Amino acid sequence: MVTVMGGPSKKDVARIRQLLLEGRGEDITEGLDLCVGVRSPLVAPSIVEALSRGLLVGSERARGLAVLADLGLAYPLDEVRADGWLDRLGTGVAGFREVCDILGRTFFGMSTLLGVQVSSIEVLPDDFQHSRVGFSLGDGKPESLPLREFKRRIVAAILEDEPELGPYELPLDRDRVIGLLGSRHILLAALFDWSLQWVYFGEAPRKLAHVHLDALHSDQPVAVTLETLVTRLRADVEDEWSRYLDPLGGIDAALIRRAAEALPSDPARTCDLLGGLLRFVLDYGRQPSRSAPDRNVLGLVCEGLALLGRAHLAAEPEQGRYGEEVLRLGVQVFPGAPGVQHLHLALGEQLVRTGREAEAIAHLRRARALGASPDAVESALIEALFRAGRYVAAAALYAALEQRAPKAAERIGRPVVDALRSQAAPVFEALAGLRARPR
Repeated sequence: MVTVMGGPSKKDVARIRQLLLEGRGEDITEGLDLCVGVRSPLVAPSIVEALSRGLLVGSERARGLAVLADLGLAYPLDEVRADGWLDRLGTGVAGFREVCDILGRTFFGMSTLLGVQVSSIEVLPDDFQHSRVGFSLGDGKPESLPLREFKRRIVAAILEDEPELGPYELPLDRDRVIGLLGSRHILLAALFDWSLQWVYFGEAPRKLAHVHLDALHSDQPVAVTLETLVTRLRADVEDEWSRYLDPLGGIDAALIRRAAEALPSDPARTCDLLGGLLRFVLDYGRQPSRSAPDRNVLGLVCEGLALLGRAHLAAEPEQGRYGEEVLRLGVQVFPGAPGVQHLHLALGEQLVRTGREAEAIAHLRRARALGASPDAVESALIEALFRAGRYVAAAALYAALEQRAPKAAERIGRPVVDALRSQAAPVFEALAGLRARPR
């Protein structure tokens, strides 16, 4: 029994701490019940430790945060986190995607949160590093720097200030939370795929390590201190600079996998992960013998470039021009490279979608000849052949695909299949007769 009148005793607080930090199941539930009953700041440190150690999960975690919020020591960040702020800023802005690819989406975001307004970019394909960026600061005075120097100054400006706890007052509200965490950290966290959920602490914080955060990072739940988050963000900024200096330094199968996983739900994230490849492509196209990497790496580059093109097509479905340009650039620069089949396949599918069947057929057949998955190629190729009026070829290919890989055949739209069966009925009948013959 916990004594409530006059606040909990030391024995009561110790009992709650033991239940939360050493207990399991019903013990933790009992500990939280006692916290609700005593409603005292003295239990807050034990709740925070249990949260930070991952001992409270699911509904128990929600209860623990609710107790802290009731004590004025926690605040939900729904109105504070800045997920997707850069994309919202660029909505409807002409050339936004192109600028993100040239500067790098993260670099553009970092320059924006610093108050830098980019006004022009002069791309020099033969000397990409010295492409010039026109910009202005708060005073509106126009300036211009080579691309590399512009990015170096952005990184230096982000890292120059020693992180410290911002001014705040209790109880927390939206504006006080922003002051506590720092608007720059909030915006930077969103750029690096952190979705902030809760801020909490056991007592009024005096330094970054005293502030705790619940967040999603790459869609995975994590609990960190503000000190840890800031350290990781600063490391991410340094990594961005390193990747710019060597755009292939960070490419591996894991990066390609992450980009592919992000594509269906977050094409902008895929663009961010792979945008640095374009500088390498320009350099390689200019001097392929000097800058050629290992064949395995080159294969990853082609696969990554295909994902980048698809991501731009997904992000701008009505225009699609820029994504198609990325794919065509890859096909042009890497005509015989390992992995180029991914580029031919992606380009062929885009050409089918936009009614350019003859060119689509050529790219899809090239993709298949270079080793692309037949199931992936043939579903698009059948539609291209049908729309080009080549019913016999389309019917024969569809019949074979339906027999070999029914799920792949289902990817073809039902209207196309029905029309094909109507237009090429004799072909289907002949093929059915051949299959029915005894061997």
